[in-house]
Amino acid sequence: MFLVNLIISFVVVATLGGLYVVVKRYLEWYDDRFLDVKIGGWVSKQDNVVVQIIPPSNNERSMAEMENFFINLAAIYSKKSKKDQYTEGKWYEAFTFEVHSRGGQINFYGHFNRNHLPLFRGSLAAHYPTASVIESSDPFEGWPTEWKGQVGPYTDLWGTDINYGKDDDLHPLKSWTEFQRDDNTPITDPFSTLLTGLENIQPEDYIVLQFVLRPRSDSDVQKKWKKNSKTFVKNSKKMPTLILMKKAEYNYGLKTNKTFSILLKSK
Repeated sequence: MFLVNLIISFVVVATLGGLYVVVKRYLEWYDDRFLDVKIGGWVSKQDNVVVQIIPPSNNERSMAEMENFFINLAAIYSKKSKKDQYTEGKWYEAFTFEVHSRGGQINFYGHFNRNHLPLFRGSLAAHYPTASVIESSDPFEGWPTEWKGQVGPYTDLWGTDINYGKDDDLHPLKSWTEFQRDDNTPITDPFSTLLTGLENIQPEDYIVLQFVLRPRSDSDVQKKWKKNSKTFVKNSKKMPTLILMKKAEYNYGLKTNKTFSILLKSK
């Protein structure tokens, strides 16, 4: 009798536990869906601007200038409470930068809230005085939101969406300090290699590389970064062949949230 009661109890617990997991996952899914709709509605109401960025023809400044430029952009951060998110859909704003290569002709664009245009212009002028910022129409204006086999002359589409791993934000990328000498002269410019590749595509190709930079300074995010950094360093000590990062560069909270690229090819 005891064994029967034990089996029945086990079945009941297992059933209730399974039901709890199902309900919990459904509520999480509904919560994410609800938030997506709310945030999407709020984002669609923002007054965004597209600018074309014309870089200086001769840039001999230290890469530290660009780091300071990004630190300035992090000023757009504004904490969003759960109430703000669920009632109004407010979300963390971002600067989006794009490199467009149409048959090898390269253009640089920025996309962000118009309220941040003075900050962007001022930050860029402070560190790169000869760079120009011109308001522009969206290069994708008039393009359909769904791919149906062809857009204008383009008949093929490839895309990739690169983000951080599911569990942490740490990755063994080099920092700018490893690309220049102590006298600020560059050892190599990794971006020039990328541009060379974009300049040498076929005339019928169109490539877009997009970077979304979203400042995050939430205490929860900072705690997660700090915890994962400690775990990373601790585990790395057991792996002599692994090159450790010199420092965790999260002091100002600006990180590359996402990289997105597409390649369009015509006949």
